[in-house]
Amino acid sequence: MRPGTATASLPRPLGKRLLAIAVAVLASSAWPAAALACKIKPYPDQFSVDPTLAASLPAPPALSLGDVSVQRSQHAPPGNGDCAEVGSLTLQFLQADGSVWPPDLGVRLAVVRGVLPQAFTIPSYPLLTTQGALYFAGGDDPSQSIDFTLEAAAVNAGGVESAPIEIHVSDAGRGSGCAIGGRAGRPDIVALPGLVLCGLALARARRRQ
Repeated sequence: MRPGTATASLPRPLGKRLLAIAVAVLASSAWPAAALACKIKPYPDQFSVDPTLAASLPAPPALSLGDVSVQRSQHAPPGNGDCAEVGSLTLQFLQADGSVWPPDLGVRLAVVRGVLPQAFTIPSYPLLTTQGALYFAGGDDPSQSIDFTLEAAAVNAGGVESAPIEIHVSDAGRGSGCAIGGRAGRPDIVALPGLVLCGLALARARRRQ
Protein backbone atom coordinates (compact mmCIF):
# COMPACT_ATOMS: atom_id res chain seq x y z
CA MET A 1 0.00 0.00 0.00
CA ARG A 2 1.46 3.33 -1.11
CA PRO A 3 1.67 5.76 1.74
CA GLY A 4 -0.54 8.82 1.29
CA THR A 5 0.85 12.29 0.72
CA ALA A 6 -0.12 14.85 3.33
CA THR A 7 -1.25 18.24 2.02
CA ALA A 8 -0.67 21.20 4.33
CA SER A 9 -3.72 23.37 4.84
CA LEU A 10 -4.84 26.06 7.21
CA PRO A 11 -7.59 25.27 9.73
CA ARG A 12 -10.98 26.34 8.35
CA PRO A 13 -11.72 29.03 11.00
CA LEU A 14 -8.25 30.52 10.53
CA GLY A 15 -8.63 30.62 6.75
CA LYS A 16 -11.91 32.49 7.06
CA ARG A 17 -10.34 34.98 9.44
CA LEU A 18 -7.40 35.54 7.09
CA LEU A 19 -9.70 36.18 4.17
CA ALA A 20 -11.76 38.65 6.18
CA ILE A 21 -8.63 40.50 7.32
CA ALA A 22 -7.33 40.62 3.74
CA VAL A 23 -10.55 42.19 2.47
CA ALA A 24 -10.51 44.74 5.31
CA VAL A 25 -6.88 45.73 4.68
CA LEU A 26 -7.39 46.11 0.95
CA ALA A 27 -10.52 48.16 1.46
CA SER A 28 -8.84 50.47 3.97
CA SER A 29 -5.87 51.03 1.64
CA ALA A 30 -8.11 52.07 -1.24
CA TRP A 31 -10.86 54.04 0.52
CA PRO A 32 -9.07 57.00 2.21
CA ALA A 33 -7.56 58.32 -1.04
CA ALA A 34 -11.06 59.01 -2.35
CA ALA A 35 -12.72 59.84 0.96
CA LEU A 36 -10.31 62.39 2.41
CA ALA A 37 -10.47 66.01 1.27
CA CYS A 38 -7.48 68.35 1.26
CA LYS A 39 -8.25 71.52 3.21
CA ILE A 40 -5.73 74.33 3.53
CA LYS A 41 -5.71 77.94 4.64
CA PRO A 42 -3.99 79.77 1.77
CA TYR A 43 -2.94 82.89 3.71
CA PRO A 44 -3.26 84.47 7.19
CA ASP A 45 -6.23 86.48 8.37
CA GLN A 46 -6.37 90.24 7.96
CA PHE A 47 -4.90 92.37 10.74
CA SER A 48 -7.50 94.97 11.68
CA VAL A 49 -6.42 98.63 11.82
CA ASP A 50 -8.25 101.77 12.90
CA PRO A 51 -6.67 104.94 11.44
CA THR A 52 -8.28 107.06 14.15
CA LEU A 53 -5.86 105.44 16.63
CA ALA A 54 -2.75 106.38 14.66
CA ALA A 55 -1.89 109.50 16.66
CA SER A 56 -2.40 107.84 20.07
CA LEU A 57 -0.26 104.74 19.55
CA PRO A 58 3.52 104.38 19.67
CA ALA A 59 5.27 103.83 16.36
CA PRO A 60 5.57 100.19 15.29
CA PRO A 61 8.91 98.55 16.04
CA ALA A 62 11.54 97.82 13.41
CA LEU A 63 11.39 94.33 11.93
CA SER A 64 14.05 91.71 11.50
CA LEU A 65 13.74 88.38 9.72
CA GLY A 66 14.13 85.26 11.82
CA ASP A 67 13.65 82.54 9.21
CA VAL A 68 12.30 81.74 5.74
CA SER A 69 11.10 78.22 4.98
CA VAL A 70 9.85 76.92 1.61
CA GLN A 71 8.28 73.45 1.55
CA ARG A 72 7.70 72.16 -1.98
CA SER A 73 4.84 69.83 -2.88
CA GLN A 74 5.30 66.14 -3.71
CA HIS A 75 3.67 66.55 -7.13
CA ALA A 76 2.02 69.23 -9.23
CA PRO A 77 -1.74 69.89 -9.09
CA PRO A 78 -4.33 68.52 -9.49
CA GLY A 79 -4.34 66.54 -6.27
CA ASN A 80 -6.30 63.51 -5.12
CA GLY A 81 -7.38 64.59 -1.65
CA ASP A 82 -4.17 64.02 0.31
CA CYS A 83 -2.66 67.55 0.06
CA ALA A 84 0.46 66.15 -1.66
CA GLU A 85 0.13 68.88 -4.31
CA VAL A 86 0.37 71.66 -1.68
CA GLY A 87 3.51 73.70 -1.12
CA SER A 88 4.04 76.21 1.68
CA LEU A 89 5.98 79.33 2.60
CA THR A 90 6.63 80.31 6.22
CA LEU A 91 8.09 83.67 7.24
CA GLN A 92 9.17 84.21 10.84
CA PHE A 93 9.59 87.84 11.90
CA LEU A 94 11.15 89.25 15.06
CA GLN A 95 11.31 92.67 16.62
CA ALA A 96 14.72 94.13 15.79
CA ASP A 97 15.39 94.94 19.46
CA GLY A 98 14.82 91.30 20.46
CA SER A 99 11.72 91.93 22.58
CA VAL A 100 8.71 89.59 22.64
CA TRP A 101 6.34 89.87 19.67
CA PRO A 102 3.25 91.87 20.76
CA PRO A 103 -0.31 90.69 19.97
CA ASP A 104 -1.30 94.09 18.49
CA LEU A 105 1.22 94.09 15.65
CA GLY A 106 0.64 92.96 12.07
CA VAL A 107 2.83 92.68 8.98
CA ARG A 108 2.21 94.01 5.49
CA LEU A 109 3.90 92.26 2.55
CA ALA A 110 4.39 93.33 -1.05
CA VAL A 111 6.25 91.77 -3.99
CA VAL A 112 8.95 94.18 -5.18
CA ARG A 113 10.97 91.95 -7.54
CA GLY A 114 10.40 88.74 -9.41
CA VAL A 115 7.12 86.91 -9.93
CA LEU A 116 5.02 85.44 -7.13
CA PRO A 117 4.44 81.73 -7.89
CA GLN A 118 0.90 80.49 -8.36
CA ALA A 119 1.20 78.48 -5.14
CA PHE A 120 1.13 81.55 -2.91
CA THR A 121 -1.39 84.38 -2.56
CA ILE A 122 -0.19 87.43 -0.65
CA PRO A 123 -2.94 89.98 0.05
CA SER A 124 -2.15 93.69 -0.03
CA TYR A 125 -3.70 94.34 3.42
CA PRO A 126 -1.81 93.87 6.72
CA LEU A 127 -1.74 90.27 7.94
CA LEU A 128 -2.31 88.82 11.39
CA THR A 129 0.71 86.84 12.55
CA THR A 130 1.06 83.92 14.93
CA GLN A 131 3.78 85.21 17.26
CA GLY A 132 5.45 86.87 14.29
CA ALA A 133 4.99 83.97 11.86
CA LEU A 134 3.10 84.10 8.55
CA TYR A 135 2.13 80.92 6.68
CA PHE A 136 1.05 80.64 3.04
CA ALA A 137 0.01 77.49 1.16
CA GLY A 138 -1.32 76.48 -2.24
CA GLY A 139 -1.05 74.18 -5.24
CA ASP A 140 2.61 73.97 -6.19
CA ASP A 141 4.50 72.49 -9.14
CA PRO A 142 7.82 71.33 -7.60
CA SER A 143 9.52 71.21 -11.01
CA GLN A 144 9.27 75.02 -11.27
CA SER A 145 11.83 77.30 -9.64
CA ILE A 146 10.83 80.07 -7.22
CA ASP A 147 12.59 83.43 -7.11
CA PHE A 148 11.03 86.66 -5.82
CA THR A 149 11.66 89.43 -3.29
CA LEU A 150 9.17 90.68 -0.73
CA GLU A 151 9.02 93.92 1.18
CA ALA A 152 7.81 93.58 4.77
CA ALA A 153 6.76 96.25 7.23
CA ALA A 154 5.35 96.07 10.76
CA VAL A 155 1.91 97.65 11.14
CA ASN A 156 0.40 98.85 14.43
CA ALA A 157 -3.32 98.95 15.26
CA GLY A 158 -3.53 102.51 13.91
CA GLY A 159 -2.24 101.49 10.48
CA VAL A 160 1.18 103.13 10.90
CA GLU A 161 3.99 101.17 9.26
CA SER A 162 7.63 100.71 10.17
CA ALA A 163 10.51 101.07 7.75
CA PRO A 164 10.34 98.07 5.38
CA ILE A 165 12.86 95.28 5.08
CA GLU A 166 13.42 93.04 2.04
CA ILE A 167 13.15 89.25 1.97
CA HIS A 168 14.48 87.18 -0.90
CA VAL A 169 12.68 83.86 -1.39
CA SER A 170 14.12 81.27 -3.78
CA ASP A 171 14.05 77.55 -4.48
CA ALA A 172 15.52 75.84 -7.53
CA GLY A 173 12.83 73.16 -7.74
CA ARG A 174 13.44 69.45 -8.22
CA GLY A 175 13.18 69.25 -12.01
CA SER A 176 10.32 67.60 -13.88
CA GLY A 177 11.98 64.19 -13.76
CA CYS A 178 12.00 64.18 -9.96
CA ALA A 179 8.42 65.19 -9.28
CA ILE A 180 6.60 62.56 -7.28
CA GLY A 181 3.20 61.53 -8.57
CA GLY A 182 0.48 59.16 -7.55
CA ARG A 183 -1.08 58.58 -4.16
CA ALA A 184 1.44 60.05 -1.75
CA GLY A 185 -0.87 60.01 1.25
CA ARG A 186 -0.87 56.19 1.68
CA PRO A 187 2.17 54.13 0.61
CA ASP A 188 1.47 51.11 -1.57
CA ILE A 189 3.19 48.87 0.98
CA VAL A 190 0.05 49.13 3.12
CA ALA A 191 -1.72 46.80 0.67
CA LEU A 192 1.04 44.16 0.80
CA PRO A 193 -0.23 42.30 3.90
CA GLY A 194 -3.66 42.11 2.30
CA LEU A 195 -2.26 40.62 -0.89
CA VAL A 196 -0.31 38.00 1.08
CA LEU A 197 -3.36 37.00 3.09
CA CYS A 198 -5.49 36.80 -0.04
CA GLY A 199 -2.89 34.53 -1.61
CA LEU A 200 -2.96 32.18 1.39
CA ALA A 201 -6.73 32.01 1.37
CA LEU A 202 -6.90 31.33 -2.39
CA ALA A 203 -4.24 28.61 -2.17
CA ARG A 204 -6.19 26.88 0.56
CA ALA A 205 -9.40 27.07 -1.47
CA ARG A 206 -7.70 25.41 -4.47
CA ARG A 207 -6.38 22.55 -2.31
CA ARG A 208 -9.91 21.85 -1.05
CA GLN A 209 -11.33 21.49 -4.55
